[in-house]
Amino acid sequence: MNDLPTSALAPGDDLSCLSGGGQMGELIRSTDWSQTPLGPIQAWPQSLKTAAGIMLGAGTPISIGWGPDLILLYNDAWRASVGDKHPAALGRPAREVFAEMWEIIGPLVAGVMSGRGAAQAQRQQLPIYRYGRVEQSWVDYSFSPIRCADGSIGGVFNTTVEVTDQVQAEETLRETERKYRELVSHAPAGIYEVDFRRKRFNSVNDAMCDMLGYSREELLDLNPFDILDEEGQARFQARIARWLAGEEPGRNVEYKVTAKDGRVLDALLNVTFMADEQRAPLGATVVAHDITERKRVEQERERLLAEVERRAAEAEEGQRTLQALMEYVPEGITIADAPDVKLRIVSRYGTELLGGAHTEMTAEEVASQWTVTY
Repeated sequence: MNDLPTSALAPGDDLSCLSGGGQMGELIRSTDWSQTPLGPIQAWPQSLKTAAGIMLGAGTPISIGWGPDLILLYNDAWRASVGDKHPAALGRPAREVFAEMWEIIGPLVAGVMSGRGAAQAQRQQLPIYRYGRVEQSWVDYSFSPIRCADGSIGGVFNTTVEVTDQVQAEETLRETERKYRELVSHAPAGIYEVDFRRKRFNSVNDAMCDMLGYSREELLDLNPFDILDEEGQARFQARIARWLAGEEPGRNVEYKVTAKDGRVLDALLNVTFMADEQRAPLGATVVAHDITERKRVEQERERLLAEVERRAAEAEEGQRTLQALMEYVPEGITIADAPDVKLRIVSRYGTELLGGAHTEMTAEEVASQWTVTY
C-alpha cells in the first residue's frame, strides 16, 4: 500500500496543472505531499508541475524522479512496469524502488543529474523484482533532464517501454528457425529454397549437395534452372504460368536434373510457390527425392513383364500351331508335361484310340494300355 497520507488541500487550491491522468492523476492529487521531500503541490517548482502535467496527459509510460533523492511520480502507463511495487513506489526514492537494477541505471541517472546530457538504451536487459521474484526484463528507455527556472537540473524525465514479450517472442522465433535449419540441413531428402528474382538458390541442405555432387558454395552460385533439362525448364515455366492464372498445379512433379559429373538423375520435386501481395512470384521451397534407382527398377520390371507377355503369346501361338498339326497326324500321339500329369495335347487319331477319355488320363495310364514311344 501507499503509506503517504491523503491530501489536506483546501477548497479552491489550484490543481489544474495536474488535471486528468486517470487513476494515477487522482492518486497524485489526493496525496498529502507535504509529508514528503517534494512538499505540498502548491509549492512545487513550475518546472515540476509542468513535467508532471505532461506525464499525466501522456499515453506513453513516463515517470519523474525529482530532487537529489529522485522521488518518484509516474502515470498509468508506467505503473504496469513496476507490477506489485505500486502503489508503494509512489513518492519513494528511485534508488530504493529499483535497488535490484540500480547498479546498471544509477550511473546513467547520475550523469543526467550532473549535466552530462540525456541517456538512453534500446532493449536493455534489466533485472526487476516484482510479484515476489526477480525477473529478467528488456526495456527501451531514456532519461532526460528537467531544468528549473534558474537553469539547474531539478530532476529526470523518464520514458520506459518494456519489450520483454517482444524480445522473448523473437528469441523463440530464432530458436525455432535454428532448429528448423538444423533439421533441414540433416534431412535425408534434398531441400532447397529458390529466389526467382535473383535466379539463385537461397539455401540448400547437405542432402541436396550430395545428390548433385556440388559443394554448398557452388550450388548457391548456380542458376537453379540450369540443373533442369530444356524440357524440364519449359514445364516448370508452364507450371508457374498456371499458378499465376489461379490454378493450383500438383505439388509433386518429376524432373530430370543434371549432376555436376554429368549424370542425369530422375528427381521427384515437391514444390511450394511463394508470392508477394500482388501474387508476383518470389520463389519456391522444394523438397527433392532422387528416384533414379526407383525409375530404373520400374523400367526393368516393365521390360520383364513385356518379355513374359511376349513369350506367353509365342507359346500360346506355338501350341495352337501344334494342335492344328495334330489334326492331320495319322498316328496316336499324346503330349503331357510329366508322366503323372494329365494329357495336354492328343492327336485326333489318338483321341479315337483312347475312346474320348483322354482328358482324364495321365501319360502313365496311357502307357499301361498302349505301346508308347518317347
